[in-house]
Amino acid sequence: MSKNTSNQSGVNDGTWFLEAIGQTKAPTASEVVADLKAENTIDDDPDISIDINTPADAQAEKPVEALVAATSFDGNPGTSTSSFDPVPTLPPPPPDLTEDLEPIGDDLFADTSPSEAVDAEDTFDDTELSPALRSRRSFRWPVVVGLVLAIALVAAAAIILPARVEDQALEVRQTYYDAAFGVRDYLPSAQVALDATTNPSSDSGQVAGAVPMIAELDTRAFALETATAQPLPATLPLVPSGPIDELEPLKDTGAILGAASSDLTRRLGNAYVYRTSIPLLLETGSLPIAATTQEINDISVRLASSLAADAGIVADLPDDPSFDGVKAAAGAAVTRAADWQDAYLKALIGEDTDTAAALVAEMTEMRIGLQTLTADALLVFRTEADLIIVNLASELDIYIASVSTT
Repeated sequence: MSKNTSNQSGVNDGTWFLEAIGQTKAPTASEVVADLKAENTIDDDPDISIDINTPADAQAEKPVEALVAATSFDGNPGTSTSSFDPVPTLPPPPPDLTEDLEPIGDDLFADTSPSEAVDAEDTFDDTELSPALRSRRSFRWPVVVGLVLAIALVAAAAIILPARVEDQALEVRQTYYDAAFGVRDYLPSAQVALDATTNPSSDSGQVAGAVPMIAELDTRAFALETATAQPLPATLPLVPSGPIDELEPLKDTGAILGAASSDLTRRLGNAYVYRTSIPLLLETGSLPIAATTQEINDISVRLASSLAADAGIVADLPDDPSFDGVKAAAGAAVTRAADWQDAYLKALIGEDTDTAAALVAEMTEMRIGLQTLTADALLVFRTEADLIIVNLASELDIYIASVSTT
């Protein structure tokens, strides 16, 4: 077997071995270039040629496959010598593609076609939406319930609050009524106490019985003053305050009547003090015009104690216009009693019976004069106080009637 170690050109390139084993030799660079030229060469077929000078509308009528530009390859795989000068202008989009486009901002076109939205809506599955989104209610029940409750509360307040104001006004009126009626109902007892205190023929028991009556009248007068001194109930804004406003004049009038009742009680007490205190002044006991040394010593101690007691009584006498004269006379009598005591004791020690007798008569006269002056003052006061009681009763009757009117 002979080996062919050379090809036709006389060069041993190893092709004989490749042929022997059934393989072909890889093409050389020259062969590759030749093949590329053959592939890039286009026959002069008028059906597929493109004239760059032909208008675009005319070229659009040709088949798309025919729109191929003629190129030439220069043999370098990485270099193209295709000629695109001038570069053909791209045809505009078909009219039907721009009908639904309109300018939006910096974008050239925006699709406003509803086809996709309709298709997307048709493909929605409403079962996938939450119940809140599927609900057709335009409100929420908690809001409606809250609104209804608010309206109910306002309506209830509009009914309850005015009624409450009226109830409070009635309570205040009842307090005024009870206090005023208590004073008015006890005024007859006050007249009894006045008579017992000012009547010269009243005994000590009757005079003493006036004390609890005066004290009870004072308690009832103080209750009327306290009731009318309380502030009126406060009212809320926008709530009618008419029933409370009507209490203002009743409050003022009740306070005046309460003060008048207390003043009457105070003056009745003053009368009782003068009626019971003045008779105790200058109570020196038996005063002889002659006495032994021991008797003079005893009389001296007794007169000193009486003088001290009289001074205390006069200091405790209350001020009252009906008894101003009595108080002044009592003070003067006690002052005279201090000087009188020294003169009387000297007369006893000097056995001057005439002087001692004159001094004893003077003391008796002063004591009787004070009692007479007090009795006269009590009678004047009786007339004045009785008129006060009558007028007060009339005013209380009118006041009670006005408080009862609603």
